[in-house]
Amino acid sequence: MPAAHPDDAQTLRFIAANVRHIRDKRGLTQEALAEAAEIDLRQLSRIETARAGNFAVTLFLRLAKVLAVREAELLKPRELPKPARGRPVKAAPKKKASLR
Repeated sequence: MPAAHPDDAQTLRFIAANVRHIRDKRGLTQEALAEAAEIDLRQLSRIETARAGNFAVTLFLRLAKVLAVREAELLKPRELPKPARGRPVKAAPKKKASLR
């Protein structure tokens, strides 16, 4: 398999930052975008953190369509947000309703 072009990693970071930025602007959760684009939530998470490696062009096109932007919008130079320090905070478990 040929080595990845040095610009590939940068392009994936641009796509990651733009998908997350536009998703946030549209008020969409990762779950809502993943469902609308018919992709696995884990895959979307890897795309948004530039850890997806190479992914299908069809997936790229679906994300642009669901986000209602031209494909070029996802390729614009944009920096990924800095990761939060520490572990993500988990939501408190839901309390079960009592049968009193």
